[in-house]
Amino acid sequence: QGNEIAEVRRDDWNGLRDTLTSLFLGENNIDKIAPHVLTDFRKLYWVNLDDNNINKLERDSLARSINTLSLNRNLLTTFPSDTVSEFKDLTWLYLRGNLIDRLPERGFPFPKKVDRLDLGQNFISFIPNNLFNGSLSVTDLHFDFNLLTEIQENAFQGLNPSRLFLSANKIFNIT
Repeated sequence: QGNEIAEVRRDDWNGLRDTLTSLFLGENNIDKIAPHVLTDFRKLYWVNLDDNNINKLERDSLARSINTLSLNRNLLTTFPSDTVSEFKDLTWLYLRGNLIDRLPERGFPFPKKVDRLDLGQNFISFIPNNLFNGSLSVTDLHFDFNLLTEIQENAFQGLNPSRLFLSANKIFNIT
């Protein structure tokens, strides 16, 4: 954390593939994680890539064993659906402070239960109806500090969050 790493290469991790459980690469200059760089890690559960310059998360770039992924304050413009769908045990996903302006129309490709989904401090102005399709349970759902103006009737249908954060938006109507 806090180095000047610009690129993460597959060969950099020889000897750690069977033992590494947590990886902190925050506050660097990383702009991408190429496919297959971290996919061979069998015990990698926690990855922090906060405060980098990542603008897209490639499919098959991270270990499928990940249950916590933090990509706060990067340059992501779209929700990384393809990559997230690979994580069967994902319970915490942090995407706060990116440039995400829209969410996937076809719903979220998550496991059945996610403890924390943080999409705060982005540029999301609309939550599609049935985004969660009744297939996801989220304890904490953060949409605070976005550009939401309206919450439609079926936006959170079947979700049943314990905590829903909508503060600091421009919401004028909940239908």
